[in-house]
Amino acid sequence: MRIDLVPEPELIFGESMRCVDPKVGLLSYGPCGLRKDKQIIKGAVIGTRDGVSYLLNFLENIRRRISPGGGESVNPWKCDFPGLGVKSSLRFDVEIEQDKIELITPQDVTTVISPDDRRKRIELAAQMYERKFQDLASSTHPLPDIVFIPLPEKVLEHCRDPSYEGDRIVYSRRSMAKEPGSQPVPLFDFHNLLKVLGFPHKMRTQVVLPKTLRLTEGPQDPATIAWNFSVALFYKATGNPWKIADLDEDTCYMGISFYEEVGDQGSQMRASMAHVYLRTGESQVIRGKPFRWDESRERSPELTSPQAFEILSDVIRLFERQKQRMPTRVVVHKTSPFTDDEVAGFSEASKEAKYLDLVHVMQHQPIRLYHRNSAYPPLRGTLLSSPSEARFLLYTTGFIQALGTYPGSTVAEPLLCDCPRMDTDIYQISKDIMSLTKLDWNNSDFCTRLPVTISVSRTVGSILAESRARDIDPPSSYSNFM
Repeated sequence: MRIDLVPEPELIFGESMRCVDPKVGLLSYGPCGLRKDKQIIKGAVIGTRDGVSYLLNFLENIRRRISPGGGESVNPWKCDFPGLGVKSSLRFDVEIEQDKIELITPQDVTTVISPDDRRKRIELAAQMYERKFQDLASSTHPLPDIVFIPLPEKVLEHCRDPSYEGDRIVYSRRSMAKEPGSQPVPLFDFHNLLKVLGFPHKMRTQVVLPKTLRLTEGPQDPATIAWNFSVALFYKATGNPWKIADLDEDTCYMGISFYEEVGDQGSQMRASMAHVYLRTGESQVIRGKPFRWDESRERSPELTSPQAFEILSDVIRLFERQKQRMPTRVVVHKTSPFTDDEVAGFSEASKEAKYLDLVHVMQHQPIRLYHRNSAYPPLRGTLLSSPSEARFLLYTTGFIQALGTYPGSTVAEPLLCDCPRMDTDIYQISKDIMSLTKLDWNNSDFCTRLPVTISVSRTVGSILAESRARDIDPPSSYSNFM
């Protein structure tokens, strides 16, 4: 066995400056995707008068410096939020104009919460927001960069699912088991539906809960809330806050996952999804064709050779359109094992590329490494491999040298990766994974445990399913799904 250390990937920020820490890089150099014409993000709002007022107050509050709190015991991976503003370290701000506010009236709220049946209340809320999106689109020009949706307290109170903690509104739990005489379900997760309702109008959305606007509730401190909100806002409305410095421009990175669709007459299908990342920062979602999967089989869904060929061919065509050339290398991540059919289909689709790496990423394995004389877990980037095997252990969490500590609250778990086809080498594949753990713009954390090719697949799949259930064609850019 051999142990190596994969170095921490560098990120690119404003003026092409480099740093390994997202927050430090933004504080020092500003975001890399900033354009002068996008320093002011133009926002719209769909909400009640109180909701609009709370949102405007929240935006005013995060224009100031915010401390994470905790005094001397504050964790080293947390730092002050500098405040929004074109003259702040972040170098951008958000503006909401009066003609871009679509009000939810008290009568609208009363209509939604009046029925005794909770599911009926959710249906009425969906219909209300669908009308509001249509009204906003017809009265607004140019279209806003982002639509804020501060959810009304009364709607949350009367529609939230009591079996979940927090403010989640779930209409129905997805199940592939079709009951006799069942009818199509109009929606499943209300948060996902609100994103889908913006698709026909080319509007990106930011749903905001009341506790977020208060900056005082929940497991996150106020500074972290402001950091995460601002990073996600910038990505959705403007561009990439940062890029990876050393991803190869001629490599196409993608994750393959599956999700459930419910179509006409309640017919239920599986569909594949490819989440594609390119060196320049583009992130695209490609939906594969639905197919039936026998739920009595114990294994997870898998692709036939033609299905694997088709979805990877779509990905390569996307790369070619954006880059004006074929990729030299294709990397496919998957959380379930690759079948022989899938390997054959992916290999055939990528035969014009010089290299193909298929990587099965396993999250939970009963294997741990320990330092003999330290209470800390292994360094992030620790790589355990064997020259005779196409599998390896990689710590994507652990002791982070740049922070001087381990930011986790539980024992660090490595990823176990198996490569049924590997045209490059384990070290290069590990460098890719390390880099892709720093591209989740849903937060401003130093890194995530999983590469972004697969870490957000469940959320994207749920939104795709919501879109197909309402027969709405989804866009391809990942920023619409955040």
